[in-house]
Amino acid sequence: MTDRPESDVVAYSSPQPHGQHKAIKSWVKWIILVFVCLPVIVTLVGAILSLLFFPGRTDENMHEKSTMAQINVVVYALNMFKEDNGRYPTPAEGLDALVHSPAGLTNWRQSMVEVPLDSWGNNFRYSCPGKKNPGSFDVISAGPDGKFGTADDIEN
Repeated sequence: MTDRPESDVVAYSSPQPHGQHKAIKSWVKWIILVFVCLPVIVTLVGAILSLLFFPGRTDENMHEKSTMAQINVVVYALNMFKEDNGRYPTPAEGLDALVHSPAGLTNWRQSMVEVPLDSWGNNFRYSCPGKKNPGSFDVISAGPDGKFGTADDIEN
């Protein structure tokens, strides 16, 4: 065949002996366990424990936070109304002035498509000047009991 000595002949074999394939497969399993399965398990256990020991979010808390967010949207719209018209809506115009143009306003722009309700389906009470905010206005939700003037009222 060739004139090469036998010591120069290279035998080709798999780069790793057969026993190392099992070792690599074992390492891959550990990597998957450590970086995929273990974090998922820890997250699930943490979520369960947080629900058991820190149940902070109840339906009432969510309703109150949602209502406060709605009040903040109305407050923003009222401030835009003042910026456009130089004043807040009168008590007679109410929050409807954010949706429909009151008579006599030339710079009026619609601030809202509709006046929102609070999380319990009740209308907000608007007063200008406000009792809590005499320099501007008050926007108040009657809260979960649906009655104004009680301890559970939510206001800006």
